[in-house]
Amino acid sequence: MANDSFMKNKVLLIGSGLIFIGLIVGFFLYKAIVFQVLNVTPSQGSTITSLTPTLVFSYNKPIATFDGSKQILNGDGIVAGSKSDGKKLYIQLKALETGKSYTVTVINVQTDDGASIIPSYTYSFRYAYDPQNDGNYDKSNIDDPLVKHLPVTTSQYYISYSLLDKPDDQGHTEKITIALLLMNADLADNQKVRVYKKAAEDFLISKGIVLEDYVVEYSPPGIE
Repeated sequence: MANDSFMKNKVLLIGSGLIFIGLIVGFFLYKAIVFQVLNVTPSQGSTITSLTPTLVFSYNKPIATFDGSKQILNGDGIVAGSKSDGKKLYIQLKALETGKSYTVTVINVQTDDGASIIPSYTYSFRYAYDPQNDGNYDKSNIDDPLVKHLPVTTSQYYISYSLLDKPDDQGHTEKITIALLLMNADLADNQKVRVYKKAAEDFLISKGIVLEDYVVEYSPPGIE
């Protein structure tokens, strides 16, 4: 009788283990097969404090070409541009109203083979940028042209700077971020991109800022 009870318990234990393993396998198969948003950076519900934030939507499959003018809802006035690249979608935002909450809804995102689609995904966040409290800015040297002239906002661009955690291979210690305020449809207009980019660079040069002395990053991603 004891052996029978032991065998039953052993069978139940093995069965439970197989069920558990099956659930884990099923979960990962679901994650791999069903087209979905894996995560968004910054995370859902975040308070965003950067001057010109970029939202990064990560998918589990490569996505088709994205048209932000048609596939972003609630983006009027707050979206500077967008770009799809492999399994990621980048949405560049403009400077927003501090203390206000926003939602951005992305619709009809398809896999690059057109086999799957996500009809709608809504991302919510709060904006709370305050340049006076931005730890990325070194305000100790008021003679530094970055400190004197940045951040700056025009109808064509936002330019900000930040301190690097450590010098890069060329000894640069600061990064300049140039966000071009292009509408989604304008990203394919190489001439317009060049005009906006030159306007931003000309501003920096006019203020005595030597671009070669810094790490220079452009956004939306992909601008060269």
